[in-house]
Amino acid sequence: MMDDRIELHNLLLFASQRLTIAFQQQEQSSADPAVRLAVSQGSILRSPATSETIAAAEERLGIDLPADYKSFLQFSNGMVIPMIDGHVAELLRVELIKPFSCADAHAFALWNDQGSQEAFTPLSQIPGDLVCFQENLPDVRLLTDAVLISDVVNSGGVLLCPFKSFGPDAFEIWELEPWAGCVRYRNFAAFLRERIRASLGEWT
Repeated sequence: MMDDRIELHNLLLFASQRLTIAFQQQEQSSADPAVRLAVSQGSILRSPATSETIAAAEERLGIDLPADYKSFLQFSNGMVIPMIDGHVAELLRVELIKPFSCADAHAFALWNDQGSQEAFTPLSQIPGDLVCFQENLPDVRLLTDAVLISDVVNSGGVLLCPFKSFGPDAFEIWELEPWAGCVRYRNFAAFLRERIRASLGEWT
């Protein structure tokens, strides 16, 4: 576990260096506020969140955040990260994350109308699957408990989805992109690794 954490932190530091340089070269032509934010701060990363700040967010949301997400927050409380459709998003500071249904009513309604209510199986119960692409949401009922952990761009964003019926530690990360559908990640670490590696290939 510690080795995985160190490897991911090192990957974040490497990505910050490379992507910040790439963003500096693109800043004048970019309309993404997140690009300008990263350039102005000289990094895609943020100062760490304190244990007290994370605990306050958990109490406010009424859930225990997954361990890999908390480890990230204690290393960088949010970050700037390129997404699948090419825009650059901001993973929010833990103080700003909130239920998806409260954060953006328009985006919530849009995805709620597009989803299904099919029988749902978490990726954690599917051997080998770390990432899954779907045209629509696998089960809109799961949006009720979803927490928005990024800004909303074009009605898309990054959700932390707790699956309460599968146990207190059952979570996935869903990346919602109106033109790409729903990308499901087994956990937050899988999401970070996939997005960072893709971003380095696209931007550097």
